[in-house]
Amino acid sequence: MQIQLRSAVMLGMALFAAGAPDASAQAIPVVNHSFELDAADSGCFATGFVPVGWSLYDPHGIAALGNFFGVLDPGPTTYFLPGQVPDGEQVALLFFTGSIGQGELGISQLLGVNLQSERLYRLSVGVGNIASGASPVPPCSNGDFFDLDGFPGYAVQLLGGGAVIAQDFNALFGLIPEAEFRTSVVEVEVGSDHPQLGGELEIRLINLNENDPTVGSPGIEVDFDDVQLEALVIACAGDIADDFGTLGGDGMVSFGDFLALLGLIGACPGGVPGCVGDIADDFGSLGADGMVSFGDFLALLGLIGLCP
Repeated sequence: MQIQLRSAVMLGMALFAAGAPDASAQAIPVVNHSFELDAADSGCFATGFVPVGWSLYDPHGIAALGNFFGVLDPGPTTYFLPGQVPDGEQVALLFFTGSIGQGELGISQLLGVNLQSERLYRLSVGVGNIASGASPVPPCSNGDFFDLDGFPGYAVQLLGGGAVIAQDFNALFGLIPEAEFRTSVVEVEVGSDHPQLGGELEIRLINLNENDPTVGSPGIEVDFDDVQLEALVIACAGDIADDFGTLGGDGMVSFGDFLALLGLIGACPGGVPGCVGDIADDFGSLGADGMVSFGDFLALLGLIGLCP
């Protein structure tokens, strides 16, 4: 069973988050998201290059110190159990032997899409803990056995304008068995006052390059696959009806929302906060109080024209 963990650094919160995220999500394209665009024979790894669409992230200048990056097609080997590769046949590999403990190294991709407000961004990535083994002879090795016990740690980061806005920093450490993948999920809600608003989105996949204290082994390699990013529009407070007062948000707070609110006075069965129209307390401060009242009208006045 796949384990999904959220480990998001919430550096931006939705300004008006009374409603749930819109059910429709916009997929943001990631070039070579499954690492199938570079050739590797079944059971083999191909290294010495950064996968198509990706760039090297090497803040400590250690890429040339006996370290390898590229792609792997596990095929019939013992590297991963059958059916573990999340998508397609190949995965990205980050294999370090010459600079263990000297800093992180990874790959990144600028997405050509800017960070927008009133959005929930969700990044999911398969993270693999490769097992020891050997590639077949031929076509791809001389039969050398690779001791890949342990796990060096990882990070999955979402950036906006060059700054990390959310990340999973090794949350799955100790939870990914040898020869298996687990899914890292990073989420962040972005409001209109986010400091990185308008900055270009970027994804980083990182091998933390740390010794694994659980097995007395450095770990050496992390593998990544199936990189997916989506954005969901967050329904803003006050958008409860269309221009004619018919219930159902239309992406704008307008006179129609006032018409709808008139018919909801006194609503909220049992005084439970969160029913339609309950967007503020009796004094007009945003936040449901379990009753649709004059305070909700006051709050609505300040929201006219909102919902991007």
